Amino acid sequence: MPQPDSHQQPIARGAPPGPRGRVRPWPLTGLLLAALGFWLFGTIAAEFHEHPGTWLDARFTRFGETVRDAGLAGVFAVLTWAGDTLVVVPLGLAAALLLAVRFRTWVPPVLVAIASAGIGVLVGVLKNGISRPRPNPAAAVVEETGFGFPSGHSAHSAAVYLLLAVVSALLLRDRSRRDPTRDRHAALWSVLVIGAVLVVLAVGLSRVVLGVHAATDVLAGWALGTSWCLVLASLWRWGRAVRSPGG
Repeated sequence: MPQPDSHQQPIARGAPPGPRGRVRPWPLTGLLLAALGFWLFGTIAAEFHEHPGTWLDARFTRFGETVRDAGLAGVFAVLTWAGDTLVVVPLGLAAALLLAVRFRTWVPPVLVAIASAGIGVLVGVLKNGISRPRPNPAAAVVEETGFGFPSGHSAHSAAVYLLLAVVSALLLRDRSRRDPTRDRHAALWSVLVIGAVLVVLAVGLSRVVLGVHAATDVLAGWALGTSWCLVLASLWRWGRAVRSPGG
């Protein structure tokens, strides 16, 4: 009678699917980073109430005056438009629609619309609730009204531009996993993220240079916008993992 092959492994019926059934850790990491960002925002807000006019505000105010004296105010007056609602919303939706066509999914425009509307509500409520005045208007290059904390330009640009970069990067990564021949396209994620970060930094810096925001206004706006971006991106990926745990 022939003996069974000693190298042959029995097939276990009903075995778990292995790593394909696990939820990827990215959503949880994103939510933890978002919580850290919201905590940072709260810390900055509390610090302002306890010690108005921090050393950071004073130092960056002097920096803004130096830049204006060097004749660069016009450059930053143009850069600041990248964070204006009239630019962020149509530009963000246009980019999101291009992603929708490219990847055949309506996720990008839906997320951008939620990001833009949500951060607008958050900033409006916080501005009126905290009621922090803007810096001395006599030193401002452009005229702005309303309260200063947090910076709406900084928050809006961070929420929308960073979200677009993250969503693009994740969609490119998904495509490269399904089709290894597209690995070269996946390398674009670093360019997208770095480019978005540079735009967000330029917008925030322009608000200080133009004299319409204190540095802590901008930092709080960055923290708020980035956290909101991470919340939306993480919930999207979490929902995707739950619907298709093997993907």
